[in-house]
Amino acid sequence: MRILVIGGTSFSGKVIVELLLQAGHQVTIFTRGNKRPEFWDRVEHIAGDRTDRNSFRQKVSRRTFDAVIDNIAYNAEDVQTALEVLRDSMGRYILTSSTVVYLSGTLTMPISEDDVKHQIDKLPDIVAGYAGYTEQEISKLPEMHFGYTEAGPNGMAGYILGKIRAERTLIEQDTVPYTIIRPTILVGPEDPSLRAYFYFQRLMDGGPLILRNGGIQSIQLAYSRDVAHGYLLALNSERAIN
Repeated sequence: MRILVIGGTSFSGKVIVELLLQAGHQVTIFTRGNKRPEFWDRVEHIAGDRTDRNSFRQKVSRRTFDAVIDNIAYNAEDVQTALEVLRDSMGRYILTSSTVVYLSGTLTMPISEDDVKHQIDKLPDIVAGYAGYTEQEISKLPEMHFGYTEAGPNGMAGYILGKIRAERTLIEQDTVPYTIIRPTILVGPEDPSLRAYFYFQRLMDGGPLILRNGGIQSIQLAYSRDVAHGYLLALNSERAIN
């Protein structure tokens, strides 16, 4: 298959490309080119910044792909641009979202895939439980406390809303078959964030584990390579297509 990976040179995106190559796929990556992994000579590289919409259109239009894996879509505009450019020339669109979109729901366990409220459109609509605040408390907090601006994900709340809007843009169209993958906290080699470092360090130190929000919201970790395999399965699974 001819596959375009938007963002694929670091952490989990890099693993996805490695697995695609091992499976014999023809891979093109769209990145700024700041990192050049070992597979660099085995892929076609399109240099660009996907936030530069005009440049993205110029460099990707008139190309045909069996599938597009979009790892760095953070808002509705990112998804809309990809759909506009590739709508008639891609077989499937796989969007990397995040489990943070479930913060739009009630967080009642167990959480189901349908618990995301895609119609929320402003900061106070992020549910009770986010960052330990109640919904009433969130409505009273200044937006800059969360680093949120309407223009983009300049903080956690903006990131959440951006991902929700990105999903909504994809769901509301009916032209391109798509799959939405919502990874939880990823761990593995070359993790730039070390978000789960505290968890393993506490185990190594022999200290008791602290239950997040008193155990109401558990922290869930996933190994980057396992999640990357899921992308390959989504390429050919009819159950992964909406």
